[in-house]
Amino acid sequence: MVKMLEAEGHVTDLEFRLLTKQGEVRRCIASLRLYRDKGILEGSVQDITGRKLNEDKLRESQLILEGIINAIPVRVFWKDKNLIYLGCNKIFAEDAGFNDPKEIIGKDDFQMTWSDQAELYRGDDRSVIESNKSKLLIEEPQTTPDGNTITLLTNKIPLRNSIGEITGMIGTYIDITELKHKEKELLEAKERAEQSDKLKSEFLAQMSHEIRSPMNAILSFSNIIKEDINEKLTQDQLKYFNGIESAGQRLIRTVDLILNTSEMHVGTYQPYFNRIKLIGEVIESVKHDYTKQINEKGLILNIVSNVPEVIIVGDKYSVLQIFMNLIDNAVKYTSEGSIIIKVDKNKDEIKVIIEDTGIGMSEEFMTRMYEPFRQEERGYSRRFEGNGLGLSLVKKYCELNRITIEVESKKDIGTKFTLTFNRT
Repeated sequence: MVKMLEAEGHVTDLEFRLLTKQGEVRRCIASLRLYRDKGILEGSVQDITGRKLNEDKLRESQLILEGIINAIPVRVFWKDKNLIYLGCNKIFAEDAGFNDPKEIIGKDDFQMTWSDQAELYRGDDRSVIESNKSKLLIEEPQTTPDGNTITLLTNKIPLRNSIGEITGMIGTYIDITELKHKEKELLEAKERAEQSDKLKSEFLAQMSHEIRSPMNAILSFSNIIKEDINEKLTQDQLKYFNGIESAGQRLIRTVDLILNTSEMHVGTYQPYFNRIKLIGEVIESVKHDYTKQINEKGLILNIVSNVPEVIIVGDKYSVLQIFMNLIDNAVKYTSEGSIIIKVDKNKDEIKVIIEDTGIGMSEEFMTRMYEPFRQEERGYSRRFEGNGLGLSLVKKYCELNRITIEVESKKDIGTKFTLTFNRT
């Protein structure tokens, strides 16, 4: 300081530390002037210890904040009301092709590698500043320093000063390019799967037609021959004809189950909702189709109703399939006893109970009974025919018609299904 005074004659805003008599270190600032001709030294000294402590705390806070925004894996930037960059974090600067965030200060979007998108960005920025409303989750493109285009998910909010005035905007974004690629791949895979399902459904429909047509012809000719020579048939020959009919009906039933399952799986089944006579059109039809099987097994079928008829609104084909599959299972798994169809109508609901005295189901199996191809007995040693699709279809058709289905069952005692219909 003495050398500076001797050389220049004055010292301005000179900061220094001063040790007091009490042993404290004070931070001071001085301004001095030396008048050589008069031999006079004038000056002032100000204690700025408090101010410097505050500046140190502010600098420390800024370093902490800078460390935080540089550590988070999100790009952060902020601009003034003229859309000039005031700052950014490190990864944003790297996206712009800079090594240091300070290099971006004072620039605008037209000076960036994404100048092609400058008007797009600035339009959003102006909207945020002028409307005082944030714009969130904006998907937008960005040109990178190497010339590639990436996709950003951006958020922009108004930037305010200490008294709440809008001074600009602050934005953040993440690079979702890889996510968009994955999304596109998943969409393409979904489209391929749907196309595959459609082709499979079309194939099954064609196969169903190709199998059903000749099989119906075989069954028809078999019945004609059986009726023409019925009196001449021996018991064994009659048994053979009945076997042909039974096997043919089983094959047609299996084809229908597979086709219906495929249609429900890919969503190609088109329901037609109309008013249906539950007893006259559905239950009587099922009774007609299964009377022969029920009689052959020596079972009793009882239909009980507290009203002569019940009208429901539903898709007739799928409602019929619900009853046919449930009665089919009841007949299949019941060797003696009865099958009861009970219709109960009251003010609030319509219930149909289908109850049998068959082999029943275990609690473990009942937790997954509606899964496709699920059967309690599996493998070649199982006692009963079937493919495990019936109950799966029942569940889907119930959902289609907004029918609630509940089941109670005990091994070697029987099973009870309860169907609850919406009122018309």
